[in-house]
Amino acid sequence: MHELVIKGGRVALDDGWAECDIGVDDGRIAAIDKGLSGQKSIDAGGRWVMPGGIDTHCHLDQPVWGGAGNADDFESGTISAAFGGTTCIVPFGMPGQDMTTIGAIDRALERAAGRAVIDYGLHAVVTMGTGADVEAQLEALAGRGIASVKLFMTYQGFAVDDDLFFKVLDTARRLGWIVMVHAENDAAIRRTRQRLIDLGRTDIRYHVVAHSETMEREATHRALAFAEMTGARMTIVHVSSWQSAEEVARAKARGVDAIAETCPQYLFLGAADLDRPAVDAARFVFSPPPRSPRSHEHATDRGRHRSLVVGPFPLLLRRQDRPLRDARLHHDAERHPWHRNTLAAAIFRRAAHRPADTRTLSGSHLAQCRLDLRFRQSQGPHRDRGRCGSGAVGSNHALDARARGVAFARRFHAL
Repeated sequence: MHELVIKGGRVALDDGWAECDIGVDDGRIAAIDKGLSGQKSIDAGGRWVMPGGIDTHCHLDQPVWGGAGNADDFESGTISAAFGGTTCIVPFGMPGQDMTTIGAIDRALERAAGRAVIDYGLHAVVTMGTGADVEAQLEALAGRGIASVKLFMTYQGFAVDDDLFFKVLDTARRLGWIVMVHAENDAAIRRTRQRLIDLGRTDIRYHVVAHSETMEREATHRALAFAEMTGARMTIVHVSSWQSAEEVARAKARGVDAIAETCPQYLFLGAADLDRPAVDAARFVFSPPPRSPRSHEHATDRGRHRSLVVGPFPLLLRRQDRPLRDARLHHDAERHPWHRNTLAAAIFRRAAHRPADTRTLSGSHLAQCRLDLRFRQSQGPHRDRGRCGSGAVGSNHALDARARGVAFARRFHAL
């Protein structure tokens, strides 16, 4: 007899779907079969039972940057994640001014302590200002369980030069880490931005010009070339352009150990969304910006690039005008306004509108709910997550495929 049995659901397994029970003991899946019994049971009949999502790219409670801060802290952000079926997150230990990489991790851990309601890890971040002893800092963090580091190729105060880039890549290869890269050409962005200002072209729609697809493509090519030279493992984050996606495909064809992620905004928004009145267009400003119809079509064609997976990106807009979904979690309306998990919303909306078509959400094709296998195995506390299988962490969620739109939170919290 198991401690907990989830009974009668349609379960997403590595090799397809199966209607079966899941037995959970000591927080881990102990058995998958029919007719299991448990001290406690949950009826999942008529629902899809899927692995809890692993959000490996999110931003919570970072130091204020340019006068702007994150809408979510570790409490409200992880509550929002739980509402969307995400049970493990890996945000960034983002450094503030004059802060070391280790200091940024320590700050993030302090901010998360006692606030996060789901499991979490952290990515390290290296900038030109986080200390000259980068190798020693990364080695120390490896001893504490950190297994990844992010580099920026743009943004004042964050962009690294080539010497530091190579130093991090060499260290990461030795440690077995993954290097995450925000790839945009900083010099080209600064040059184009100033020319636009000089010409008086400062409407929000020119954000697309200042951060063009060519600038992203060039930086993506250069980052992947660096990975090829050093043998480091690399993830190109928030790929928005068909040109950049093709650079990733070419690098993989040469044997570069690299993957890439895109984000829901690049699947559902386009450059035309910035050609609106300023107050409305401001809601769609992010970097890289929304792209051309060709890039949008390319990003939604999953058969074209299997190295491109969907990763979440948080909305930084607070919504004070929407009712709270569940008083059990959101007990303080002033402190925890309603938030939306954009990744889960995209997945569940597609599933609800096409309940008969499970091919894009089946078994090993649950790309939106799972990490690249190599990433999952390299991350200490969450290496056994992202799948329904024996020994995996028993954090799952259920979706009512008959409903339209996103299922209410109570359907997830039951599991």
